[in-house]
Amino acid sequence: MKQITALVLMLTVILLSSAVQAAPKKTPNVPDELEDVTLMNVGKVEVVNEYKLRNEPPYVDPQFPVPLADSIADWAKSSFVATGEEGVLKIIIREASLQESHYEDKPRFFGLFPGKRMDKYLATAMVEMKLYNGEDAMPVAETEATATREGRIESVAGVGYREELFNTMADDLVDDLDQQTRALTYKFFHERVKD
Repeated sequence: MKQITALVLMLTVILLSSAVQAAPKKTPNVPDELEDVTLMNVGKVEVVNEYKLRNEPPYVDPQFPVPLADSIADWAKSSFVATGEEGVLKIIIREASLQESHYEDKPRFFGLFPGKRMDKYLATAMVEMKLYNGEDAMPVAETEATATREGRIESVAGVGYREELFNTMADDLVDDLDQQTRALTYKFFHERVKD
């Protein structure tokens, strides 16, 4: 009897430990090649994070393995490079949030089986870009870019699956911001972009 109990206990521990495996922490999605860098004819590119993490419902920002604001800051620092002598490009992170909601999936098999309980996540990122001719001057041009991503997962999913979902959402958000800010940079700050 003791052997059977020990065997059942051992199998339970193995099954539980395999279900709770965490996804490896990964670094934010930042460009690797020089062609992904926008060279700006300014003296300095400054990245400012004005977003404060929120952890009151519906916000669950701390669930991101790497805070979304950190991913955005790393991307901005590696994507815009100052090559001039005067002027400042300021990139301000205004929003980097994750919201959670719950819902019941549709019943399955002609309504015989109830729907699965699902968690829905909405990630939002917003950056504001301002171009200054001098350190303390009013901005001569400014624009903003906003990106959102939605993800769904079963409520019973383990930590590893959630982290994988959050990492994918963060990468997609940063990619969206990258495309938007590059287009906006050429549109509004074209005099300061070096080709």
